Formats: sequence, C-alpha cells, structure tokens
Amino acid sequence: MTIALPDTGAKPDSSAFRQLTAAVVLIAAMTALRVVYASLLDLRTDEAYYWTWSKENVLSFLDHPPM
Repeated sequence: MTIALPDTGAKPDSSAFRQLTAAVVLIAAMTALRVVYASLLDLRTDEAYYWTWSKENVLSFLDHPPM
C-alpha cells in the first residue's frame, strides 16, 4: 500500500490569487477615494478649534489646564 504525498512544487490556486489581488486593489482604491474626499472637506467646529490652538504652544490654555 502506497501513500501519495502532496506535490510541494505545486502552483498556488490562481482563483485564490485573483481574489487576493482584487481585495488589495479594492482596499487601495477605497483608501484613495477617502483621502481625496477628506481633502475636499472643511474643518468642523471642534477640529478648527484644536487646529487654531495648536498654532501657539504654551503651557496651558483657558479651558485646558497644565498637566
């Protein structure tokens, strides 16, 4: 009785490779679209507040006491 061992030099399944490639391309495309969309938006009130206060570095601010 003989047991057939799997061929270690077998090529990977091409459908699995295509699915992986499609997933990577889809993730990259969605990331690129989100970056473009985010660059077109203006800062909201809370984001603009922190952006404004980050321009001047001091030990504390009126509503943010020193640590």
